[in-house]
Formats: sequence, structure tokens, C-alpha cells
Amino acid sequence: MKRYFFTFIVFFFFLFSTTAESDSKSLFHFSIKPLYSFEYGTLNEFVYSKDSDQNIYKLSELNWTVKNHSIGLSADWGVKWLSFCSSFSYGLNGPSGNMYDSDWQHPSNHSIKTEYSISDNTLNTFSNLELSLLGRIPLTPESISKTFSVTYIPSIKYCNSYYNFSAKDAEGWYGSSIYTNLDYPVPYNSPNAKHFLKGELMGIDYKREHQILFFGEGVKLQFYERLNLFVNFDISIFSIIESVDTHYTNKERTLGTDYRDTMTGYFNIIKVSSAIDYQFNKKLYIGANYIFTYQALTTGNTQSKNHTLDEYYLLKNSFAGSSGMTHNFSIYLKYALDDLYFIY
Repeated sequence: MKRYFFTFIVFFFFLFSTTAESDSKSLFHFSIKPLYSFEYGTLNEFVYSKDSDQNIYKLSELNWTVKNHSIGLSADWGVKWLSFCSSFSYGLNGPSGNMYDSDWQHPSNHSIKTEYSISDNTLNTFSNLELSLLGRIPLTPESISKTFSVTYIPSIKYCNSYYNFSAKDAEGWYGSSIYTNLDYPVPYNSPNAKHFLKGELMGIDYKREHQILFFGEGVKLQFYERLNLFVNFDISIFSIIESVDTHYTNKERTLGTDYRDTMTGYFNIIKVSSAIDYQFNKKLYIGANYIFTYQALTTGNTQSKNHTLDEYYLLKNSFAGSSGMTHNFSIYLKYALDDLYFIY
């Protein structure tokens, strides 16, 4: 992900060098926005299989809690009716709630959950890169625009986000026959299920990357050229979601099995955002932003390999799935070199 950061920095300084001397009445505009964000939600991963009658059933589900503090920077540059925006955020390493791991290993009754564990979850790395092309279409006559104005903002956006989690110190309840010494599996909450105390189970690492192309529509409402309100709706045109899930078999986290999932989707992710900011003077704004993101179930193939080896093998009888939902809250300052800025 470092390559995205350096690309963004080079682009930012190029924009600044070409616009810093602009006249504020020019058709060109430039602004920069540092921000602090908190994201909360869940990323889900699934493994499915088929029985002899080709009925699909769930083998595994892992729910990774997202509690992510990040800092970021965005910049936009363009002409009066068109703008290009780039933004980059980087997450701060720290605790991220829990990870919940469920398995359905009963050979005949696939509705019985046989294993369940709860781990302490840590966010190791988070990054988000977004590149946007936005239009600006005024919807109110100039005669009233100084008191109240409405602007329609269509957009095309590319988003690349990356999460890296580690789950440790799990407590679990296992009802498979290999743990109960019975001839049949039992539910995880059965008295016969084996209880593993916190820290007795091995850990899991999870890396997940989203590449998403969005189409969006937004509206900006401006009051007395000071107070700005924004509402925006994005839907994914196409998305690629890739993940690597490592299940360790030793405490040192050097041995285990890697599972690599590749999933693609169309119109499977929506993002709804709103923002409010206030203009203190000609160039300085302060504001807050909220973004809700929802990813519907997205499926694809799954592969596995020994953690110490390089080659993956396709699991022909299984397929992978992912979903998620997050809430993102941000506060920001915006410095604009003219009065034409219109993105958030």
C-alpha cells in the first residue's frame, strides 16, 4: 500500500505547485483538507459448500469488528464545472474489538453450529485511497444564489481500501467428535462440547483489499455563502475483493494454512454520505462528515496452501463469500484558494 501513499504525495505537491499562485477569481480552484476519522462496523467472511444434491450450505463464518482511528489528507483541483479529487487515509494500529469465528461441521445436519470462538482483535494496518472525478451543475438562478443555492454533483470514483487484522487469545467451544470423544458431533453450546479457555486456541490473521468503481449523485445546499450541507449516494459499478486468511497451528504463528479468496461483484456496495461545514473566512472551512457503507454478500473462488509454501490450490468443492457494514465519522479543516470548491 506504500505505493499509493507516495503516488498521492507526488500528486498533491504537483497540484499545489500549479495552483498556489492562482487568482481567487480564476476559473481554476484548489483546496486541501486534513481530517481525522473514526470507523466502526463489521467485515464478514464466509465459506460455503454443496451437498450431494447440490444444495448450498455454510461451512464457516468469521466476523471481524472494525474500530479504526485514522488520519488523512485530501486535495481537489479543477475548473469551475469539473473537479478532480484525491484522498488518502491511514489507520492507527490498535485494538479493534473482537473476532467471532463460527463453524458448521455436522456431516448431515448443516444447520447445527458445532464450533464457536471469540478472539481479541487488533487492527495492524488500514489504508484508503480514493480518486474522484466530479461535475458541478447549479440548479438555482444567480439572482438568489447569494442567499441560497443548490448544486447537483454527479461523480465517478475509484476506491482502494485495505485492512489487516490479527485475532489472538481466543476462547472457544468445540463440539466436533474429535474434541468430544463421542461418535457424533454436538452443538457448540452443548454440555458435551469442549471448552477452550482464553488463550488456548491458535490465532488467525486476516488481510482484505477492496477495489471499487463507484457512480455517485450528490447535492450541495449553500446558505448565505457560509453554511454548506452535502448529501451523496454512491453505488458500485464493479468491485474486486481479495482476502488472505491465515489459520495458525502454533503459538509462534509460523505454521498453519492460508486461504486466499477472490470475489467480484456488480452493484453490490452502496455508500451514503452527508456533511456539514461552515466558512469562517474566504479560505478556511471547518466541518464534519458521516459515511455509511454497506456491502451485500459477494462470492468467488477460494484457494488454500500450507503457510510455509508458495503455491495455492483451488478448493473445487467450496466457494468464498464476503460482506460488511461500516459507519465512518470525520472532522476536518479545509483550506481553499478560491470560492469555487464544491466537494467533500
